[in-house]
This record gives sequence, C-alpha cells and structure tokens, in this order.
Amino acid sequence: MDTDKKNSARRRARAAGQAWRQAAFTMAWRGLRIQGWQRSVEEGSGLCLYRCDGARRCCAVGWLIPDANIVGLLRDASPKASHPEVMRALADHLKPTPKGAAAFLLRLQRVHDDALDNDLSLENRMRHFANIYGLDIPPPARWEE
Repeated sequence: MDTDKKNSARRRARAAGQAWRQAAFTMAWRGLRIQGWQRSVEEGSGLCLYRCDGARRCCAVGWLIPDANIVGLLRDASPKASHPEVMRALADHLKPTPKGAAAFLLRLQRVHDDALDNDLSLENRMRHFANIYGLDIPPPARWEE
C-alpha cells in the first residue's frame, strides 16, 4: 500500500510539473509571437535583456516575469534563468515551482539566446522545444487577434 501511495504521489508531482511547464511555455510562446518572433536586444551592446525599451521583452523567460517583480538587476542585465533573483521574480507568478524548474527555464532561455536573427528560427526552435517536452503549441488568445 505504501508503494501505491508513493507511486500516486509521484504521478501527481509529474502531472503538476508538466502543467507548470505548459503554463510557462504558453506565456513565453504568446509573448514572443506578439512581438513577431523578433529578438529584442539593447542598442549598441547587442546584449539581451529581460526587458528592453518599450513593450518588447528579450528572452522567453522575460515574458514570465511580471512587471511588478522586475528589479534593478533584471532591468539592467539578463542573468541566467536559474539565478536566484530570477527564480524569486517568477515565484509569485508561477506557483508552485516544481522540481527541475530552473533547468527547464535555462533551456527555454537558451532557445532564445541561440536563435539566429531570422524570425522563423526562433519560432522553429520554440516548436522543437515544445516537442521535446511534450508541450502543446497554444492557439492565439483573443487579445492576440
């Protein structure tokens, strides 16, 4: 009986983790899609930032961080997605954070960071990422149309 309870708890944890990954991916996908799959970088330096001038956000992870949770460090630089400050900024928005969330976010950030400046490249990389994780490509939301 204890084994059945442990297996059931593991299944629930895996399902919750997958639901969290899907929610994070959906937010990132929609954000990148509404900015036309364009990478957004700081003029002059070419550095990726979680937030850039205007409404554009750089990096898929930037779309997961609520405006209220952006702090000076995140406005001025893009630390790795596993950075404790990034995880804190996400914590209130995407609760509860499952085991393996930092590794997932690092890979999601890498999709953006490694994309060529070609519009289709970023979208194709996101599709490939979704396939690897068994995630669904979200349809456009009403506010996107």
